[in-house]
Amino acid sequence: MIRVIPLLRRRRPRWLQLRVVATLLIGLGTVVPLAVLPLAEPADAASTTGILGSKMRPTTRAVPQKTSVNLGVKFTSRRAGQVTALQFYRSPRQTKSYVASLWDNDGTLLGRTRFRASDRSGWQTAKLRSPVRLLEGRVYVASYLASHGQHAVKRGGFARKRTVNGFTVNPGGGVRTRSNKSRAPRNSAGGANFLVDVVFTPQRSAPTATPTPTTTPTPIPGGWPGPDNTGVPNGTTLSPYSGPLTVTTANTVIQNVVVNGTLEIAAPGVRIVNTRVNGHVDLRDPRTSGASFTITDSEIHVGATLTTGLLRGNFTATRIEVTGGMRSIYCEINCVVEDSWVHAQGGDPGGSTHFGGIRMGESTTLRHNTITCEAMRGPGTGCSAGLTGYGDFGPIQNNLIERNIFLGGGGGGSTVCAYGGSSGDDGSKPYGHLANNVRFVGNVFVRGASGTCGNIRAVSGFDPTRPGNLWSGNTWDDGTPVNYTD
Repeated sequence: MIRVIPLLRRRRPRWLQLRVVATLLIGLGTVVPLAVLPLAEPADAASTTGILGSKMRPTTRAVPQKTSVNLGVKFTSRRAGQVTALQFYRSPRQTKSYVASLWDNDGTLLGRTRFRASDRSGWQTAKLRSPVRLLEGRVYVASYLASHGQHAVKRGGFARKRTVNGFTVNPGGGVRTRSNKSRAPRNSAGGANFLVDVVFTPQRSAPTATPTPTTTPTPIPGGWPGPDNTGVPNGTTLSPYSGPLTVTTANTVIQNVVVNGTLEIAAPGVRIVNTRVNGHVDLRDPRTSGASFTITDSEIHVGATLTTGLLRGNFTATRIEVTGGMRSIYCEINCVVEDSWVHAQGGDPGGSTHFGGIRMGESTTLRHNTITCEAMRGPGTGCSAGLTGYGDFGPIQNNLIERNIFLGGGGGGSTVCAYGGSSGDDGSKPYGHLANNVRFVGNVFVRGASGTCGNIRAVSGFDPTRPGNLWSGNTWDDGTPVNYTD
């Protein structure tokens, strides 16, 4: 977007001195050290493809509320390319510096920058430290933290579906979350458009082929979930899905179809049966939304993107297969996963992403699953574990891990095969010392090439002294007992 301003003096450089900003909260609990964010030159907006037009103006130049709030736009990119900068419309009352972020639909931080303090209202642009690659058909959120409210808004701007320049914003695509910290905004604001945009350069060359694990996948012993008894049953005829990607009607049945994109569940009683999802399935705000769903005899293939396949709560998954992404399943609260297979997560060559199979939070039941992490290993990256559980946002509690098989994984293997919920109980994680009612019962750990299932050991972070914690009947694949200290 371009804001044309008469120049009466020599224009200053586009990007000012870099400013060091304190630690950034990334994704679902990863804290990284000090980051350096560029400051935007307010009068020098970028001129390339975006979601909104440079002539778009707010209907309300500055709302009266002074509450700190994250404001953004949730959009789907219909073509691959790179986001190089973020933009927002500064209200006359927004004179401070503001942090802007780009997130994936899982809430993982992909890029961040900062708008310089200014008393000049209108469209302004801030360049990202590094371009962020967008994948075709994926959902992203661009946002900024309006730390003192009084932001601009275009009422009704997203009351209808908007498709322009290869981007789609569905009705209600203006999103917000009230917080004093920068977070991925999740809550639809009706048809409000908060005037947040991206600077996007389409991809011109063919994309690089998806990397594959450097070693063959670990064989699955007979009788456990695998290619013959999970996913869409053989012989099932699948048709293209033509329904809405955001499901808002109670008791909707999605059956015998191929879904290309992310299914967002926003209604109770949704059923997904005999379906292949090339994307991921997400139920946002499981603690408050009232939405719920089951997914049975189905597949989720996330692809080469650093997102999660199935999340965040109020679901039962039976006989499903999940591949790709940085994590197969994340249960924030109230989930059952049984008779299912998670594997072949993906890779991040040259990056620092830590992969996992399933992440448990609260009230998670994992019963009779094949759990492994098979990420492509590179410097600073690889698999943390087949099962993780970290006390970053709340205690790991009320979880039953029963009669599963844990494999060390291909692609270099995982550090351990399972975390027990008490990682960070030394104070490095705010809730690491509060894990409770975490029960490992009758699970099998495959020794593999390391002899210990994981590259280091089988289990880490399980504290038997925590209330309700239980370790019982767990064995190696040869039938001998395995301890939580092994």
